[in-house]
Amino acid sequence: MASHRIILAAILLTLTILGLWIPIALGAFAAGPIVLRDVGLYWGVMLLGMFGAMLSLSLDSSKGADARSRIYDFTTTRFAVPIARLAIGAGAAVLSVATVQVAVGTSQPWVFLVAIPAGFSERLVRRSVDTLASQAGG
Repeated sequence: MASHRIILAAILLTLTILGLWIPIALGAFAAGPIVLRDVGLYWGVMLLGMFGAMLSLSLDSSKGADARSRIYDFTTTRFAVPIARLAIGAGAAVLSVATVQVAVGTSQPWVFLVAIPAGFSERLVRRSVDTLASQAGG
């Protein structure tokens, strides 16, 4: 049951992140931050967030086998969890950059670097998986 929730969450997160480019391309956020007005910039910020997520994942993986829960090793979650982590990293990057652009009122290039540490929020997936494992008796 828990692995199905992880797979569904990964699919929905990925579809949402990928689907957001449609309103951006159609100009639905014309009055919003530049990251939500420029499709190329949107994809670039997402990639920076994914970079942060993969950096975080590699640091997490370096802790060894004892850092993984039983549910994390299920075959069905071996692909879903990394996909969910990438999607969360990408979404957090776009949200963080948009927030900084609005709060600071600038679109200077340094603002886009906020996307990399925002990608570290993918650690929420790891915590959710651990919580599901403990609820499942793992």
